[in-house]
Amino acid sequence: MVAMFTILWTLNNQETRQVEITLFRDVDYSEQRIQVNFDENEEEFLILSKVFNENVSSSTIEFYQRTGDLLSRHTEILQIRAISTDNTSTLKYPINGAADWTTGPVVKNIIQDNYQETLQEALKSGNGQYGHLFSLDSVSSNQAINRNRSLVFWYVQPAQIFSTTNHHIAVLYSMPALLNRIIPKDILSRHRFTVLNENRQPILSLSEKNLAKVHASHQVRLSKFPESIALQAESYPSPSNINYQMLYWLVIGLSAYVIWSFWSIWRHMKSRQDIQKNLIKETNFRRAIEESNPVGLRVHDMDGKINYVNPAFCKMVGWTAEELSGKYPPFPFWSSEEEVSNNMLKLDDAFKNKTGSVKGIEATITAKDGKKIAVRNFVSPMIDARNRQTGWINSLIDISEPQRIREELAISQQRFITVLEGLDAAISVINPKNGELLFTNGLYREMFGNSAKAHMQLIGNESNLINNDLADDDSIDIYAGLPSVMLTPITGDSIEVQLPSHNENWYEVRRRYIPWTDGHLAQLLITTDITLRKQTEENLRKQEEKLQFSSRLTTMGEMASSIAHELNQPLAAINNYCMGVITRVKNYADPTFQSEILPALEKASAQALRAGTIIQRIRNFVKRSAPQRIICRIEDIIQQSIELAEIDSKRYNLEIRSLLPTDLPDCFVDPVLIEQVIVNLLKNAIDSMRSSTPVHLRSMSQPIYLIVDFDKSSPHEMLRIRIVDNGLGINSALIPRIFEPFYSTKTEGMGMGLNICRSVIESHQGRLFVVNNNDEAIQEVNSESYLARESGCTFVVLLPTETIS
Repeated sequence: MVAMFTILWTLNNQETRQVEITLFRDVDYSEQRIQVNFDENEEEFLILSKVFNENVSSSTIEFYQRTGDLLSRHTEILQIRAISTDNTSTLKYPINGAADWTTGPVVKNIIQDNYQETLQEALKSGNGQYGHLFSLDSVSSNQAINRNRSLVFWYVQPAQIFSTTNHHIAVLYSMPALLNRIIPKDILSRHRFTVLNENRQPILSLSEKNLAKVHASHQVRLSKFPESIALQAESYPSPSNINYQMLYWLVIGLSAYVIWSFWSIWRHMKSRQDIQKNLIKETNFRRAIEESNPVGLRVHDMDGKINYVNPAFCKMVGWTAEELSGKYPPFPFWSSEEEVSNNMLKLDDAFKNKTGSVKGIEATITAKDGKKIAVRNFVSPMIDARNRQTGWINSLIDISEPQRIREELAISQQRFITVLEGLDAAISVINPKNGELLFTNGLYREMFGNSAKAHMQLIGNESNLINNDLADDDSIDIYAGLPSVMLTPITGDSIEVQLPSHNENWYEVRRRYIPWTDGHLAQLLITTDITLRKQTEENLRKQEEKLQFSSRLTTMGEMASSIAHELNQPLAAINNYCMGVITRVKNYADPTFQSEILPALEKASAQALRAGTIIQRIRNFVKRSAPQRIICRIEDIIQQSIELAEIDSKRYNLEIRSLLPTDLPDCFVDPVLIEQVIVNLLKNAIDSMRSSTPVHLRSMSQPIYLIVDFDKSSPHEMLRIRIVDNGLGINSALIPRIFEPFYSTKTEGMGMGLNICRSVIESHQGRLFVVNNNDEAIQEVNSESYLARESGCTFVVLLPTETIS
């Protein structure tokens, strides 16, 4: 009887527990559905708030389309409003017009006050906000409508500060309609649901059906609401499907069967105890082996869950067995996303393979203290006594120290290779026995390719290679006769070699013998390209010759100045004598004598005066003096420059023609320096014309034009002097260099003239440049039809024209 009542009590207790479990599950499921419904609606309201833009018409149409679709799916929504942030416009759905129940005198103020309160809370938080629950009085003859409107609340989605939307979205929910739609009918049939306020007083009940005196009850808080609103469910009494009378006799029979079973069990107890002792002994033996094993062991079931870890693995990662048991991937010892993705991929591949991973998987795990551990993971299937796979066994070996050593060696090697690749010298190593190329750096491969031919050429010949037959005989010293300097890694010889096969470049070659990785000696060659240094030395020698020539020219200039000074006095005396004779002849009475002698004397006097003027200009041109800027007429400077240049142009039967406007302003310049620049440019034009035009055609060749006008393309107007010739022109590739010092296109040139000219013009805040006549950049400037278009070049001088007070 005791057993019977015990079983009955147990069955009743189990049924009660099952009812409670079902109640808890149903309430939690209902609460989750309510939360999910709210979250989905919030996303749709957020999308709805973004339809408003500058196009009001299209925004309104889209608003009504979306709200119509939304209300057709969510009957718990009584009304949706879109209210502009400045409260100037409000859109509602459904559109009730004058019959809008929310504007009735009974409910209007309550609804509006709760909306304003919810809006303020939403604006403070910057996110959507649910308002307080509030009750509304009956305003309709339809009891179902009144019930849905009996308990309502607002949800307000404010306009985002940094978004383009300019409307708040306000949604009026019905709590009864929400619960009736969200909670499934079968759950409503099993439980009575009640909404409790913060004082845990019922404010809404979905059913008035009677409950049992003792019934199960469960509450869950609705987290979306600002106050502590709870949803309570109470279980209805369940109909009994068990016939307790039949169960009574069944339990009596079961009791008799249990007594017989106890006797049977006792009979087998001793044999089972013996088996258990043996099993415990075997288990302890295996556990001792696992706990003393330094290899970490981890056992997974077929779903990847950890069922067992040995102490070695716990010590490795720092977590206890209790913390790791029952964990599914990703595991706590996978700290970063990279570790999770890599280890998950490798583990899945091993689990998919029936044999696991025999070779082992290298992976990285993270200990509890954050230390990274490199491990090699061996995965093998776990087979039970029935030859069925029940899981996987992972054996993990800590390889952090060997990996660290390998990484340090790799980094060291990479640093060494980086240094060799970064050297400005070509490195090559060959086997002196057979000439095999053992190593080259990048510069060697770039300069000579990946062969030992250049190495042999750099050392002169192949006589330095050691005979292979001798090398195989250990009794013969294969390095006998080699200089000791070649057998030590400290010093080596250095030679300079020129290779005709490589553009006749010059190389400095340093050679030595070093021990190679296999223990044998290897020949190391360090080759540096010194072609540029050789060229620099040659250029330096040429510049020294040019400087000596410049010194001689300076001496000649000083001599020319002295000669001009000495010739100036006799020319002045000749001029005075001529003027005296002219005066005497004018006083002579014979007109015939005057007409024959006087013109010749006047011409002789003029020529003497002209010769003195020319000599004076040469003297001023060659003498050294500090720059002296004065206000002067540019016409005079140009005329004097042309007179000096015409000495050479007439000698070569070439013409210089000047074109000057009449309104040229005065310039604040050093006339002597500007005259030197123009004379030098004119002489360059004469040399170019002389080289390009045969002697018999020079009289018919185009003149050298000197054109003066104004350049108005720059912010400030500048005086422009163009010297246009029809000569050879200048190679376009050489134009950027012709103004460099000591660079000249002439065989006998020093390369200083144009550099000095540019320096003079730039010291006057001007510009000097040259353009070939066939270049489109100068053809717009050289718009005159008589100027050369296909050949020759144009030198352009720009000088400022500001008035100097």
